[in-house]
Amino acid sequence: MTKYQFKERPGCMTWWLGFIIVTLAISLFRTLIGGPDQLKQMETLVPGVIFPSWMYAYGLSNGLAQLGFAIALYLWKKWGFYGLVTVWVIGIIISIPMINQTQVLMVNLVGPQAASLAKIFVFIPSVMQILITYLVIRPVWDELE
Repeated sequence: MTKYQFKERPGCMTWWLGFIIVTLAISLFRTLIGGPDQLKQMETLVPGVIFPSWMYAYGLSNGLAQLGFAIALYLWKKWGFYGLVTVWVIGIIISIPMINQTQVLMVNLVGPQAASLAKIFVFIPSVMQILITYLVIRPVWDELE
């Protein structure tokens, strides 16, 4: 296939990548507008939750990386998929020490019965992102550059 031929993208792939790109752009914009002070505000609103000092820089760089990889995948680049999966797996690994913070947050927001749900809220979203992205890209995997 030549560089300028039109590749037909399945509807689910277009919708999913569009959704990822729009939500990442909105999240990144909110992170930039809020600045590091937004973490301090959350700490004062929810007693017992303390965010590490590097969390803002991580959130900003993670958002930029995800947005770049999602756009690359939209432009038919295979490395965009590998980059997204890598960033999501790193997010899961970084979230492991934060489970206690998530439990405190869940207990304060919902109640004591929600503490056991914290592990689900840490792992399930990233795993679902990887699975859905893989499923919508699988039919056109050979067409990616």
